[in-house]
Amino acid sequence: MKGYTKIAGVLLFTMFVLLWMMIVHQKDIEGFKSKKKNTSTSKKKSTTQKAQQETSNKVAAVATQNLATQGLPNTDQCDIKVDEWNGSPEEIAKAKEGLTQKQICQIQSILKDSVRKNVMDALSAQNPLMTGPAGPAGPPGPAGTKLIASGKLMNQKSSFSKKMDISSPGKVATRTAGTNSMSSYIYMDTVVPFVSYQDWQYNDKNQIQSRYDGTCLTFKTGQDELYMDKCDNNNQKQKWFWDKNNRLISLDTSTNKKGKIKCMSISQPKTISTTASIPDCKGKSCENKGNVMYLMVKDCKPNTVVSDEIFGFH
Repeated sequence: MKGYTKIAGVLLFTMFVLLWMMIVHQKDIEGFKSKKKNTSTSKKKSTTQKAQQETSNKVAAVATQNLATQGLPNTDQCDIKVDEWNGSPEEIAKAKEGLTQKQICQIQSILKDSVRKNVMDALSAQNPLMTGPAGPAGPPGPAGTKLIASGKLMNQKSSFSKKMDISSPGKVATRTAGTNSMSSYIYMDTVVPFVSYQDWQYNDKNQIQSRYDGTCLTFKTGQDELYMDKCDNNNQKQKWFWDKNNRLISLDTSTNKKGKIKCMSISQPKTISTTASIPDCKGKSCENKGNVMYLMVKDCKPNTVVSDEIFGFH
């Protein structure tokens, strides 16, 4: 009886041990399945994160280069790797910390500048493609006039009747406000500072122009006094040759007398009632003064020079 009791006790103990081992094994199986499931989910998550990381790495590479060139901290120094299975909570939390606001602003600024530069470079590269064919050439502009001399037009006899002081001529040629051959005469008058109707230009076309309105000194057959008329390059009565003796000789030879030439001179003091007043002047003081010397054309001897034939620009 005692033997059976001992055998029954051994059997019960063995069954208990087997039951305990089965329970422990079942828990191990459940734990293994749970771990395997977590591992699969983790792999999927890791694949997605890997794709995102690759994109981030490309941006980071450009940002890192720009950071280096701009003297900002290198982000490689902040790449902290932590084992999420074995790392401490503090290390994991630190590794997952986001960028500071300052760092975000710096990266945004870098990316904005980089995009702007790339866009401008692309536009510059495409510029030849955006340029259309050249259009037809426009009409040529008027040729410029070359001046030989300019300034106040002086006459030796009238301008220096009292004393020969080239720096201070007494009288100079003055253009009147007339617009035709009977009123637009030119006479010798005292110098008025800073007025254009006493300024003259001798150009390479042999014309003498008034700077006031661009008209030219002109003479006509049967009239001694010079007058102002529209400049005409084909009008020989507007052409003057300034010779070595400072005489202004007319290039129109159609009315020359035998052994004579036409040259510019001044008249004796006289009054011409049709003479207009000086330009832009109002009041009685602007009226024709009378008894003045006018510019005129006369017959001159080629080899004899007198003082009323000598002119110069001051």
